[in-house]
Amino acid sequence: MKTLRFAALAAALIAAPASAQLPHASASALGVGFNNTASARGFAAIAANPAGLAHPSSPMFSLNIPAINARTGLGPVTLADLALFSDEVVPVGTRNEWLGLVAESGGQGGAVDFSATPLALTIGSLGVQLSTVVGGATTLSPGAVELMLFGNAGRTGEASDFDLDGSSVDAFGMTTAAVSYGFEASTGLYLGVTGTYSIGHGIVLARDAGSFLRSDPVEVELDFPAILPRTEDTVFDHGGGYGFNIGFLYEEPGMAIGATIENVVNTFEWRTDDLSYVPATAVFNLDDGGETDFDEVPASNAPAELIAELDEMGLDPVISAGVMLSPSEILSVTADVKKRTGGLALGPDFHAGVGAELRVLSFLPLRAHLVKVSGGMQVGGGASLVLGPVNISGATAVRTDAQENSVLGAFALSFGSH
Repeated sequence: MKTLRFAALAAALIAAPASAQLPHASASALGVGFNNTASARGFAAIAANPAGLAHPSSPMFSLNIPAINARTGLGPVTLADLALFSDEVVPVGTRNEWLGLVAESGGQGGAVDFSATPLALTIGSLGVQLSTVVGGATTLSPGAVELMLFGNAGRTGEASDFDLDGSSVDAFGMTTAAVSYGFEASTGLYLGVTGTYSIGHGIVLARDAGSFLRSDPVEVELDFPAILPRTEDTVFDHGGGYGFNIGFLYEEPGMAIGATIENVVNTFEWRTDDLSYVPATAVFNLDDGGETDFDEVPASNAPAELIAELDEMGLDPVISAGVMLSPSEILSVTADVKKRTGGLALGPDFHAGVGAELRVLSFLPLRAHLVKVSGGMQVGGGASLVLGPVNISGATAVRTDAQENSVLGAFALSFGSH
């Protein structure tokens, strides 16, 4: 029973699956903290900076199959906090401390992101990539967390009213195909372009609009409207659009400067006609029993504010600038600044960090990074095992911010580049 209580709490606090439109196919990108706008070559340049495809150090051929990236996050109450009490009831004092953290953060959040790149290939200055991402986030309001931790008696031990407004669920899935090309504009100056087409497999937007639990008289009211794919759909195509990215790279001895703008133009949008709206309302009381409404209707019937949020879930520009310094043949240091302007919540809105790669052993390059992200920090590293043309690369990182602690991981098997 104690284990069951822990499992139920953990399952409720862990979020639904978010990631990037075109994830990095290179695990070494995570090793240096995605600070690779000026350093990415081969297939890594497709997502980071297509201008890198034209650089002389970019391999004539590179192939990555597969590349997998994942992130899981939970906070301010973390999985480590829950694990301390996996075999026992959480003490009242600890639950009060957790609830204080949740109230201070405005809710209990979490996320699980996953991306897979079955193909990233470059031949000369031409590159192609195919990637799928799934992800999302869930937030539980302080009232919902108090109800979970203490039951309907609340933290005071007496029957209480609970305002559950503020909880939310976001989830989506998307596949993107990209074609990139880089060219040398003049000595030391390289430019690149990437064209993308994205298919939106599905999206879920759910917002608590005023759920509550009343103690006297006992009454529960659920109001959690959601936009989601129609249950009878068998084709996972609920949106789409074309995009266009540009990249710049300039090099002098020992230094390179790079910049990109993702989604300079992007026509992606979710098709409302292919989605449904579920009111998700229910009322239960001791006198009248209850009534519910979970019937699907066209998404055009959704509240205006939910439709407005759906319209904003596109792919907006992301601006990046970076520098790479190579003080010696065995060491390179990179630094990047990135800013997301809106759209789908695919990673931090702001990123500023440094990364380094050390090649004391040519067959075992080591990487590390430190990054300031929106509301927090990220630290991590990775390595590659280079066996001739074959590269096995892995990386991991820990990200902390005001809402959650996340663990990131990446793995890739590649040929010609890492």
